[in-house]
Amino acid sequence: GRSPEEVSLALIDQITSVVKAEKTRLAKAEEEVQRKAEATRIAAQKQQEQEEKQRQLKLAQAEAEKQKQAEADTAQKQAAKEQHAQLLAASRSRLFEGILKVRTLMQENPDYPQKAGVNEILNIAITRLSLTDLTPLKESEAMLAGAVHDVSIYQERQAEITRKKFASRRKVK
Repeated sequence: GRSPEEVSLALIDQITSVVKAEKTRLAKAEEEVQRKAEATRIAAQKQQEQEEKQRQLKLAQAEAEKQKQAEADTAQKQAAKEQHAQLLAASRSRLFEGILKVRTLMQENPDYPQKAGVNEILNIAITRLSLTDLTPLKESEAMLAGAVHDVSIYQERQAEITRKKFASRRKVK
């Protein structure tokens, strides 16, 4: 056999090669752990980036929706303003026509008994012409229509009285 020295050297060589192999295996395992950790970190970073993109997209969509709603609201308000302006113009026009009609009737019937009341209605209507609220304009239109109705009935009665007087004068002759 071999001498104890040779056995010791052989054992040292064997242990050294086992240690080297183990170091290599550990280094490879550590390398694999590092590679997997890096792959996991990259995957997590990509996941975060993807989530951030989704969040940004949702924010952009929400902002776009908000903008679209604001534009729709603005368009609706503009349409309402335009409609109000049209209704206002039409109401003022009717009110003005009513004022002219009542004035004409009053000129044709200077002895109308409720002249003061009709003049008050005329003054109210004239004052309200500049308002932007439709309610008082409509009220004034109704008041003028009532005045036109009343003065017209008075005018018809006066015409009937005049016709009867004229007819009775003819009979007398």
